[in-house]
Amino acid sequence: MSPMTNLNIRVDADTKQKAEELFNDLGLTLSAAVNVFLKQAISHNGMPFRVVRADPFFNDANQRALRRSIEELEAGGGTVHDLLPDDE
Repeated sequence: MSPMTNLNIRVDADTKQKAEELFNDLGLTLSAAVNVFLKQAISHNGMPFRVVRADPFFNDANQRALRRSIEELEAGGGTVHDLLPDDE
């Protein structure tokens, strides 16, 4: 095993606290969890999970419009349409 070294990272206090609580529940220290992450990144030759930009369709304005439409339909308004098959 390689000799151990220190790694200093900056993270906001709330994120650190939530992460420590999570990993404590999983029986891990924050240090152990970071080590798992780093080893998985090396094993995957990149991030060990998918990192993508949020889909703009799900932005706040679209979500509000969708909620209004759902409320309107549930209140008996609006029009329900059948979906078209994929091949049309």
